[in-house]
Amino acid sequence: MGKLVIGRLARYALLALAFIASRNLSAQTVARDTTVGVGACRTSPAAGSAIWERLAADADSAPRLLPGTVPVAPMFLRDRAGNYRGRVLLSFVVDTTGWVVPGTVSVEESTDARLSEWACKVAVMLRYRPAHKNGVPVHVLKDQPLSYVFGNPPL
Repeated sequence: MGKLVIGRLARYALLALAFIASRNLSAQTVARDTTVGVGACRTSPAAGSAIWERLAADADSAPRLLPGTVPVAPMFLRDRAGNYRGRVLLSFVVDTTGWVVPGTVSVEESTDARLSEWACKVAVMLRYRPAHKNGVPVHVLKDQPLSYVFGNPPL
């Protein structure tokens, strides 16, 4: 279990560095609160403890998002001119078949509470090539950023 915690901390450190390196997102972070809608999603009951016990701490390969599975942000997020800029960081378990396990989705960061709520609902539609350990598909914890920019929104 210690390796899982250390691995997760290392991933968060890398995510933080990538987040800081991004000019558009760093400008957005200054202008908006990034703690909106953070926490466990309430769209489905929490997963049982058995799913958390099956997580692989050190998979040989990470799950990879399959093309065409990220949904387009809905129109209700856009302003009257059709502009929108938002980012949400989700965390969830990807199972051995590449599907997100319902009840494991949580919002780690978000720029918009409406985007957080919508992302919680559509997270289970994301599809991945599963992670592997020693050539065998395994359950893993995945952090997935989703960024949306439409039109010419202000930073």
